[in-house]
Order: sequence, then C-alpha cells, then structure tokens
Amino acid sequence: MIKIALVDDHPAVRLGLCELFSQASGFHVVAEAGSGREAVELARKVDIDVLVLDVAMPGRTGLDVIPSLRAIAPDMAVLVFSGHRDALFAIGSIRQGATGYISKDCEPMQLLDAVRAVADGRPYMTPEVREILAGSVVATCDATNQSAPHLLLSAREIQIFVRLAKGQCNADIGQSLSLSPKTISRHRTRLMRKMKMSTNSQLTSYAVRIGILG
Repeated sequence: MIKIALVDDHPAVRLGLCELFSQASGFHVVAEAGSGREAVELARKVDIDVLVLDVAMPGRTGLDVIPSLRAIAPDMAVLVFSGHRDALFAIGSIRQGATGYISKDCEPMQLLDAVRAVADGRPYMTPEVREILAGSVVATCDATNQSAPHLLLSAREIQIFVRLAKGQCNADIGQSLSLSPKTISRHRTRLMRKMKMSTNSQLTSYAVRIGILG
C-alpha cells in the first residue's frame, strides 16, 4: 500500500482525493493538512510515502515548504498537485525539490499514475508540463527572448515575485520566508532587473496576465 498525505487548503479537494484513492487499489490516505506549516508537521510525525501538495495556500505556500519537507523526510516523494498550468509554478516546484508536478485538471487515472511513479522513485510530469519545462529551457538560454521573463527567475525569486505581486511588503515577505527585509530587498532588485520592471504594480499586472492572480 502506498501511504499518502494530502495537503490542500480546500477541504472539498481533499475529500475528492480521498474518495479517488479509496476506490483505487494499492493506496491508503494516512493524513491530511490544510497548510504548508501543517505539511511540515506531518512530515515530522507521520510515515508517508507520497505527499500530494498544493502550491497556492495561505501563509507558507507549497513552494515555500518543499525544501523543508525534503530535509525532514528525504525518502518521501513530493508530488505537486496544482491548479496553475503556468511554467512559473512547474519550474519553481522542480527547482525546490519536488519529485513530480501535475495540474489539477488532469484525468483521475493520471493522478494515480503520478503517485505510483513518484512512490517508485521516478520523477513524474504530464506531457503538458514537460512541454512547458522544455520551452522554459529555450527561453532561459535565449537572452533575447522577452516573451516570458519570469522563466529567468530562481526558485527564491519566484517565491518573492508572487508575494510582491500580491501586494506584500518586504517586512511581511521576510517574516514568511525567515529572511531579513534587507535580503528581500536585494532579491527584489535582482528579479526586477531580470524582468525589466521597476514597480510592484508592473509585477502585479504581469502576474494577472500570466494567470497567477485572478
């Protein structure tokens, strides 16, 4: 039996996933959580084979906690299960150490296959996500390509970019990431330079355009 933990801030999503895994052979949901902080606690206390992790959650997001999860439970697979199809989240998740990435609009059998794959130690990405990542490599290597500047950001810069786009100040971002406001300011300067932007309002407009913000 593959022991699964579900981390999503929407109870209805967790309920649906529980139903899916209960009806399939070889899966057992051993724990649930509704936040990144709770996910870290689960990794410390529960024997888990695969942790299915949402990205966009209040407080510490899925992207934020992946390194902590990997440090606490290195043998546990982390499968990111995200409502975002944009390359930003796929790239950020893989860079942070996720074992696999799958979008929430996948077919149920795809999710079961993804859990089986990462439980077996194999990375998993849907063909759509592989295409996104392949495109990101081309965009990153082409210094003249300005179509998707967020693809040039590091995992840490992605975390800060999302928070800046949501209107958070340096102090609040620093507190959530356990970094000083001065360090956040340096990251902000670098990501602004990479994206060729100068104001937070530009970041917010761009985030809305690529589907990060509604």
